[in-house]
Amino acid sequence: MPRRSRQTTSDDGWTNIPAKHKPPKTLLEHQKRTSLSHTLHQQQTSPLTPEQIASHLNPLTETLLKSTLWTQIRNVLVPLARLNRLVVFGLGSFSGLTASSTHFQFALVQGIAGLLGIEKEEVYFQDPAFTKCDRVFLEGVGTVVEVGRGEELVQEGVVVVAVHLEYGVLEGVVKGRPEVVVCNDLGHFLDMRIGGEVEWVRGFLEGVEGEVLKWDIGGGGAFNHSAVYWRKSTKGHGKLESDKVDGEKAVEAAFDDIRSVNI
Repeated sequence: MPRRSRQTTSDDGWTNIPAKHKPPKTLLEHQKRTSLSHTLHQQQTSPLTPEQIASHLNPLTETLLKSTLWTQIRNVLVPLARLNRLVVFGLGSFSGLTASSTHFQFALVQGIAGLLGIEKEEVYFQDPAFTKCDRVFLEGVGTVVEVGRGEELVQEGVVVVAVHLEYGVLEGVVKGRPEVVVCNDLGHFLDMRIGGEVEWVRGFLEGVEGEVLKWDIGGGGAFNHSAVYWRKSTKGHGKLESDKVDGEKAVEAAFDDIRSVNI
């Protein structure tokens, strides 16, 4: 008898692949837990204006700053060596099926930029799914680059945010040896053997430390089966805690910039 698929689809379009011995969550369960993401899904039938994007971000930002996920990210980033660039892959569109995930992931991006003091000139976004409205909004907080250019910008001292990026694309991204990567849980990838070549995954994991993220922020699957990785050689070589900008204040300042984007 063929094995029944354990994959389910969440309310914002992502496919969930549950761990062994854990029953998949149903669509109804997702909707009960995530009224905000479900509302976004229902509303985004046409591209949002930059002003609408900014207004949606306010409650999501507050949720992010109170989450275990943000605490995890902040605890990883604070002790690291100076990080001077942020490159974001596969963010998705602020309109459409995955809009709620895009909003939450963008909130994380801006939180990281604020925490590390990365200027907008060193924040880059790459995704062929961006609409014209997405591009207008993102150009107010960073630079949108064409496919292929993002990989060229990845090097040491760089933070990569590539949540849910296709494994084949992620392979090319990590070749630049970024200091920090937020992406799919690659240990889960190896456990599940989800197709493709796995040697590059093993090679990458040998040179990093990592933590699986608490992904249930907002309940919409924005960070399901995701993790944060950092190079082993960089941990503990950064500024002292007393020299760091206060994390929460820096993040709040970053999101003040969102609300004042010249659009």
